[in-house]
Amino acid sequence: MEEIQMFYNTSPSGSDTDDSRFSTASSPPKRKQKVRTKSRYSIYNLNPLPPPPSELDQIPDALIPPSHAGRKRTFPHVEGNFPSYVNIPVPVTLGARNVLESLLGKASSMMPQLRGMDDDIVVSFKRRDTTSRSNADSGIQLAKEFHISLSRTVPIRVHQIDTLIPLLRHKFESQKRFWIEFGRWEVYLNDDRSRTFLGLEVVSGGLSDIRRQIALVTEAYKLHGLPPFYDTPRPHISLAWALGDVSSDAQRVADELNELCGNSMDYGTGIVNVLWSFLFGRVDCKVGQQLYPIWVASTASHT
Repeated sequence: MEEIQMFYNTSPSGSDTDDSRFSTASSPPKRKQKVRTKSRYSIYNLNPLPPPPSELDQIPDALIPPSHAGRKRTFPHVEGNFPSYVNIPVPVTLGARNVLESLLGKASSMMPQLRGMDDDIVVSFKRRDTTSRSNADSGIQLAKEFHISLSRTVPIRVHQIDTLIPLLRHKFESQKRFWIEFGRWEVYLNDDRSRTFLGLEVVSGGLSDIRRQIALVTEAYKLHGLPPFYDTPRPHISLAWALGDVSSDAQRVADELNELCGNSMDYGTGIVNVLWSFLFGRVDCKVGQQLYPIWVASTASHT
């Protein structure tokens, strides 16, 4: 035991010991530890990297996103709750996008604080093109995706997902395809009047069908203790928004756009020209970042 202790109690510095009990003729000589006196850069013939340019410390204000661009949560964040809503995805053709971009350019000139639906940083900006931003036409950049809401955005718990999604799918089992038409510019406010929206409302084509769908979703929501949709639904897609209740300014913009489109100012009895239409083909429910398909048209589906 003493010999084992002596073996492990050798000098920690690695110097040779003169104990003949552990010396043999075949034992290799011990290497002496080298003392490094140079820096790690000089050992490998490297020089320290130069400091980064000072320009990197100067981040443009436009690239620093404000806190949700002034937007407020419609309900407080609670761990385990997920914001959820049911909607109809709306595809927009290239021709329709060109028309909408032109009309939104007029809206931006009348009301510069309007923002695109995907725009959370700058108040107004110029449409991108392949040359340069400064040469682009003025206007509001269209969002990448649009949808018609069939419900409010509400918080649901994880355990509710397992029953809500199958129930919604069951209610839409007999759904058929139909055409949806957009034609009138309208103004909308969220529940707390913290944001004003400019959008296109669904006119005669598809309006009654969408309202029936909203009723189906409301039935499923009530069974889960979730708030229903608005008493008088106004199916639409939102195209631009502004902070606060600026509905009076936005209404002047909507009236001007309706006049440009040849729409009568007499809502309900006047003439409304259809800007574009599309064949409805699916219903989705978005829960947090997860997308659940509720109904998707098959090749056999028809109006």
